[in-house]
Amino acid sequence: MATLQSKAPALFASRCLLVVAAGLLLAAAAHAQTKNSCLECHSILTDNLGVTEEKFSQDIHAQKGLTCASCHGGDANNDDPEIAMGKKAGFKGKISRSQMEQNYVHTWKKQFSGRLRTGRMVQRFFGSVVLSDVLISLLKPLPSLTDKLISQTHGQPF
Repeated sequence: MATLQSKAPALFASRCLLVVAAGLLLAAAAHAQTKNSCLECHSILTDNLGVTEEKFSQDIHAQKGLTCASCHGGDANNDDPEIAMGKKAGFKGKISRSQMEQNYVHTWKKQFSGRLRTGRMVQRFFGSVVLSDVLISLLKPLPSLTDKLISQTHGQPF
């Protein structure tokens, strides 16, 4: 009969796995963007502010998951241009080189600091043979969770 002490590492690992799984699901929900009102409006413009869906999809920034709002601010989920490009939505409009560099640093931290934090947390589990075995046995029947965990640490391939 197993004692409570012998079950402690497995219980701890299963609780930690639940916390990790909940965090991953919340992170995925937070990053999901349902629409791109910037593209919807700017695709009908013919001047230098116009952009087609095809051109946008081929842009390296879009391919890496960035949107117009990533640099220019605003609310890409709102159809009302006054609100989407308003001060409350954080709209910046045309940005200078120094603003672009500041935005890049901010976006980099936003993109990668979470991956690094998740990687460090996972690394703690694999520092112990018992926790490693328990974590692997818990993840084996959940390949989608394993894939999500890998994407949270590695992101999308370039």
